[in-house]
Amino acid sequence: MTVALGDTMKDFESYCAYVDSIIVSSKPIHHKIKKQRINKMSGWISSNRAIPVPAATTRQSTGVQYKNASFDFIENISVRADGRGVDKISYIYEFECWNSLTKLYFRYEKDPEHAEPNHPLHHLHVDTKEPRYPTAEVSLEQIIEFLCTQLGCGQN
Repeated sequence: MTVALGDTMKDFESYCAYVDSIIVSSKPIHHKIKKQRINKMSGWISSNRAIPVPAATTRQSTGVQYKNASFDFIENISVRADGRGVDKISYIYEFECWNSLTKLYFRYEKDPEHAEPNHPLHHLHVDTKEPRYPTAEVSLEQIIEFLCTQLGCGQN
């Protein structure tokens, strides 16, 4: 997937600043990222460890309370030399939420090392490692937006 980010993408550090801004703007998701630069234009960026979602976040429309929730991600990216986007080589976006009654878990992956007919390049795990559901490529932005919609982004 190429992320089109306009003229703001000069190198790996500028992509990290972009990701940082996405996480900061998503109020219910606490902010912690880790970067491992491979070279000026590429590297790994991750949440360092599971990012806690505040306890007692309640979705207003359903009344579902998200306790003990966390979001974790890791991306291996390369910024295009012309500055016109970012190629995501691989990624994992993982959300877990549990309470005494239910557990919700999903993980989106782009896994080029294991891609084969029974292991799609882009796939989704829901509650278990198997099966893998084939998906289109997704972005950190899309997952954060989905979580904010589900969690109410700061509404209690």
